[in-house]
Amino acid sequence: MKKLLSSLLAATMSVSIFCLPVNAYTAHVNEGDTLNFNGATSANAFGELLNWTGVVFGNANNIIDVEGTLAVGGNFTSTRSFSLNFGAYGRNPASTEDVAFLVNGNADISGSGSVKGQTVIGTAEGNTYHLSNVTPSGTTNGQYTVANTAKYFEDAKKTAYDAKAAIEALPVNGVCEAAYGVYNFVGNPDAKTLVYNVDESNIDSYLFDFNIADGQTVVVNLTSPDTINFKNGACRINGDMTQDTLRSYNRNIILNVVNSTEITMTSGELYGILLAPDANLNGDNANVCGTTVVNGLTGTGGFELHVGFNNNFTPAISDPTPDPTPEPTAEPTPDPTVEPATQPGEDPAEGEKVNIRIDAPLKMAVAFGDGTVYYGGEMKEVIVGKEYIFQMCSVNWDNGLFDDNGNGIRGTVVYRMIAVHQKDFNELADKAKEDPERYTVKGIDIIDNVEKKIIVNCDAKDTHLETDVNNFFMAYRFHFENGDYNKKTGIDKVINKPLESLSVNLPLGSTIACKAYKGEELVDSADVFIENNSGKGIYYDVHLTSVNDYTWGQQTATPAK
Repeated sequence: MKKLLSSLLAATMSVSIFCLPVNAYTAHVNEGDTLNFNGATSANAFGELLNWTGVVFGNANNIIDVEGTLAVGGNFTSTRSFSLNFGAYGRNPASTEDVAFLVNGNADISGSGSVKGQTVIGTAEGNTYHLSNVTPSGTTNGQYTVANTAKYFEDAKKTAYDAKAAIEALPVNGVCEAAYGVYNFVGNPDAKTLVYNVDESNIDSYLFDFNIADGQTVVVNLTSPDTINFKNGACRINGDMTQDTLRSYNRNIILNVVNSTEITMTSGELYGILLAPDANLNGDNANVCGTTVVNGLTGTGGFELHVGFNNNFTPAISDPTPDPTPEPTAEPTPDPTVEPATQPGEDPAEGEKVNIRIDAPLKMAVAFGDGTVYYGGEMKEVIVGKEYIFQMCSVNWDNGLFDDNGNGIRGTVVYRMIAVHQKDFNELADKAKEDPERYTVKGIDIIDNVEKKIIVNCDAKDTHLETDVNNFFMAYRFHFENGDYNKKTGIDKVINKPLESLSVNLPLGSTIACKAYKGEELVDSADVFIENNSGKGIYYDVHLTSVNDYTWGQQTATPAK
């Protein structure tokens, strides 16, 4: 428990290290130009691939947000709102004078959106492309430039396959220890390159836990030939789960898909270089931060490509001096913030069990990584000291249910819960009170608002997991300019029958696709990022921190991400 205390309460917040993204294609392209790909060098096996946030060799569909730049070798289609190259958190986009969006085939964008930077398309006819923010100078028609792009993608694809072959020739010199959904990557901290194999195809309720030394490259070979499913997961690097820290390792980690041709991501996140030139990626309420190289890409329910902060680092994939493969110990290296009550191979029944009541906001549910769903008031048996992963969900208002088969929406934020006894809780609470900006401390629990972790006092008189507070959800009220009469808001899977003056509880930190109707006619749509305590909830001129108001047609309302 001492390790738990010291690492949990290392409350030093990471300092934002926003660095300017590199430019994907550092030049302004004129009509009829031929684009040339800068390939691998002795120092960089990826060449210009790393300059892009996403490289898709086939078709790409319905990506709602690309924080950096995107290259698509086939066609790009979007029926939803679309934004590109606005940077992390809307800050520091790459140069708007260089190419930000490159499409070899056709671009068909029927939703709203904007691109900061030049758009270059390789096919002159058949494009539907009318965005609100473009770089018109030197373009073919004021919106995009038509140029010769086919050779660029041919050379880029060859470079991707060459890099993949070089990676797969590296010897495995690390061990991945998996227990309770935590994938702990163990290796020599002095090795220049660490290489791991993960053979699983269903990676559910996961936490990828890395320890990465300065200048070190980590390769994770995903070797399953079946569809690889990432669901309900998160990452931790050197004991830290803050966004700024995770984003600073965008080039240190290489996730190499060896055999599979299909990848799905549901309510999860990955950091690093996702190298999968043979695979089609389908993402739902998920994101990849770094560089994504895939054959095809389709987003459903909200999929995003995020930029990292360390674009000066070049991953090393030359053959390292093989380190002796460490033998797994009887007791694996514990999670830096958790001392497991049971170890892999032990019967979980041997751990001390307690019952915790699960509370949920109105018309919401708490979905745990083990597949159980709680609507409020039910008891859950847990093992003291064991970590449990959960997510907040909005239910289907028609039947009050949540599942992954069309009822409700699962939030994208992954929380972790652990139950401890009174003595340990008191010590944790005393230290957490020293940093009130990070921790919310109550008699029954401690909420770490940075690492999204909840410590529950299992000895409290009314012990429960309290999610019906605004650390976990936000009430949103939807209105229209000039009145709400006969104007409605709907949310697929939640509000299937659109309602006037809708007020709905939604999972915090998630992007929710919302629709506006006049009568029965769809008149607008937006991807609304659910944030808390913005002061945008207004009721009789009093600002409420427990409610946010979204007014259709007002760009100053709670922003669509």
